[in-house]
Amino acid sequence: MYGFLTGSHAYGTPREDSDVDLAVFVPAEDADKFRGLFASELRISNEGSYPNGCAYRFGNLNLLVFSSELHFNAWREATAELATRKPVTRSEAIKAIDNKLAIADKTYAAAKPSSEPAMAGVG
Repeated sequence: MYGFLTGSHAYGTPREDSDVDLAVFVPAEDADKFRGLFASELRISNEGSYPNGCAYRFGNLNLLVFSSELHFNAWREATAELATRKPVTRSEAIKAIDNKLAIADKTYAAAKPSSEPAMAGVG
């Protein structure tokens, strides 16, 4: 498992009351066990918003859990690019992350054998 800081603390202008957003990668074989640890926590998103992952809130900490290394890395790359343009607005960040995820999905779809199922994108 490994992670990185994302959100306004990484590329925006955080306020004193801003949440801290931490993205973590958990291998698919460990994802169910990991998610089970947080079953009682407030789930703030599901598979549709964070491809192959979900997000949990712990006070002012948002934990974005990815089981797809492809999507985790796409989000990390978008965060790194956004940090070079700091500060960016929330809408700019969402657009950049969505674009990076879509590119990752297209690259995966083009490279995969035709018998494999397509990966889910951002809805």
